Formats: sequence, C-alpha cells, structure tokens
Amino acid sequence: MKSVLITVGSTRFDALTVAAQSSILLARLAALGFSTVYLQHGHSPIAFEEDGHLLSNHQSIKVHAFKYTNVLSDYIRKADLVIAHAGSGTVLEVLYLHKPLLVIPNDALMDNHQVELGRALADQGHVVLGTVDTLADDISQIVHAVNISKLKPFRKPSGETFVKVLKDAVGFPE
Repeated sequence: MKSVLITVGSTRFDALTVAAQSSILLARLAALGFSTVYLQHGHSPIAFEEDGHLLSNHQSIKVHAFKYTNVLSDYIRKADLVIAHAGSGTVLEVLYLHKPLLVIPNDALMDNHQVELGRALADQGHVVLGTVDTLADDISQIVHAVNISKLKPFRKPSGETFVKVLKDAVGFPE
C-alpha cells in the first residue's frame, strides 16, 4: 500500500498540521489508495498520540505522528508522495531523492520566501504548488489531473560551475 509523508519542517506550521489531521483529507488519501501517513509536525499541536494512530474512527489509514527525526530522508525514500512546507532544505532533499512533491508554502512566515520558491519550482514543472485551504478539496485532482509522476526530475547541481565562477572571479587560470 502507498504512503504519504507530510512534513512541516522546524518551524510551526499549525495550518498544515490541522489540514493533515482533517477527516476529509484522510478519507481522500485513503480513497486514493494511501494506507499510511507519516506526519512530521514539529511543535505544532496534534490530535494523535505521539508516534501513534489517529484518535478517531478512520480505521482505513494509519497515521504515524512525530515531532522531529534525524532520518527524514528515510521517510522521504519510503513515501510515494511528499506534502511539505516550501522550505528550501526540505524541498531540495525531496527533489534530490526524486519523489513527487506537493509544496504548501507557510504564508505565516515573513517575506513569503516559501511562496516564491514554491511558485518558481512549480513553474519549472518540478513540484505541484498548493495551499492549506485547498489541500483537502483538491488532493484527488492534484494526484489525478496533474499526473504527479510526470514531474520533471530535479538534477543535483555539480560544483563545477561554481568552481569555474570562483576561479574567474579571483583570477585563477584554467
């Protein structure tokens, strides 16, 4: 069965955590064939026991909730879909592991840098950009209509370009 990782990163993102726990979203994920949700919630409050199961009547989907982990990449690797805040560290880690990514910018943060990053990567076809407000309503459309498996792979940059620019800047010959 399929699993989804929902991660809020190191800052609070209560709106995404609340959306991740909603009956509507969990039912939609179950209807799409997901059986497990891994919810990294940071310091945001949850309605689950720590590393436990949903405390309601959703028996068709198992939720593992945890504040933080040193091995987020392990969760990313086993996830069939990642729903994440649009923090650059998390986004790059997911893209480098070639996992389909739905980014939900945390618009409560100052200067909307997550919105800018999410929009730029969505415009290039690497991610799907969503919002907390539309997540539960649009999750099935996002998975089906966008064909998330057709997202463009994100290539890890080589250090060669940086080294060349640095050498040129300081005047080292080739």
